[in-house]
Amino acid sequence: GTEYANYNANQLDDVDLYKTPEQQRIERYEKLEAMAFQYEQALRICGHGRWQWMLFFILGFGLMADGVEIFIAGFVLPAAEKDMCSTTEVDNTKGWMSKWAFIGMMLGAIFWGPASDQVGRRSALLVCLSISAFSSCFSAFVGSKSFFMFCRFISSFNVGGAIPIIFAFWSELLPREKRSEHISWMAMFWMIGGVYGS
Repeated sequence: GTEYANYNANQLDDVDLYKTPEQQRIERYEKLEAMAFQYEQALRICGHGRWQWMLFFILGFGLMADGVEIFIAGFVLPAAEKDMCSTTEVDNTKGWMSKWAFIGMMLGAIFWGPASDQVGRRSALLVCLSISAFSSCFSAFVGSKSFFMFCRFISSFNVGGAIPIIFAFWSELLPREKRSEHISWMAMFWMIGGVYGS
């Protein structure tokens, strides 16, 4: 690894202005490669121990909570139909109650992915899980269909953000040789949430 110079993030934009744009692009790419190599080496030196296992279970319980939030709708809707008088065949509100959850997840992933790159994974994840918990608890006390769907949408929007953040956060803190195995284990918590919800 002697061919890799020691670069930090502040040096990435320090390029020679007298070089051509192509030379500047190549120099920046070489610096990024060197930083990636250093990061991977640091992860290998640190190893995989108690701290990673603790983080595994913390992130896993966050993913499990998201699983409960999405799967529980299938169990709640039959009771919600009676409470909100949506049992008639012509009323397609129950279809929209399910659709809004997945629309929210899709839009949440699009929004929170870039946002977590800007504000940091930990901060974005805490915001997503907090708002999701608050809005799902609040939805338990509403009586109107439209407000119920709004609360479900807000909750699902943040669930859609939390899921990719959890996987990105976890994969960034693992050495390359352990990454795929541990990400597969992390996905197990999503199904545990579904089983718990049922």
